[in-house]
Amino acid sequence: MKKILLLTSSMKIGGAENQIYNIYQCLEEHYEVNLVLLKSSKIKNKNFIELNSSKSIFSFFKYIKIVNQLKPDLVISTLPVPNFINAVSSLFIKHEIKTVCRVAGYYIDSLSYKLIFYFVSRFADACVFNSDSNLNLFKEKFSKSSLKFFYLPNILNFE
Repeated sequence: MKKILLLTSSMKIGGAENQIYNIYQCLEEHYEVNLVLLKSSKIKNKNFIELNSSKSIFSFFKYIKIVNQLKPDLVISTLPVPNFINAVSSLFIKHEIKTVCRVAGYYIDSLSYKLIFYFVSRFADACVFNSDSNLNLFKEKFSKSSLKFFYLPNILNFE
């Protein structure tokens, strides 16, 4: 059975968190799925792993340890910092892994976001965008990596 790991900052109420939870619900019946939360969660589930970091980036090494223990085939992340951690940590994982980063509309003109996304686009296996306009914008700004960019609409209802 394929092992899938989902990664986000926390399970607070928000669009990205709702999407990763919908993805979790879609996949859990057919795959071995764990959800890693870099911070914490209000939703308790035996397949949720909370790293309880005060800042998402501080969980980088804890996350690598978890991935090396669980040995997932695929990691799907959402939000800028978890995407960065997902993409860059693949360089430190001891087994073959595919990384997919879900990208929504962010601050593409912000220098810090451009830097984060540069590493994401370089090291992730694929980047999925929730709108055609975001996909086209990122293809224009990050043309060297654009063959890894795909459109995947939001999941509105997991059923």
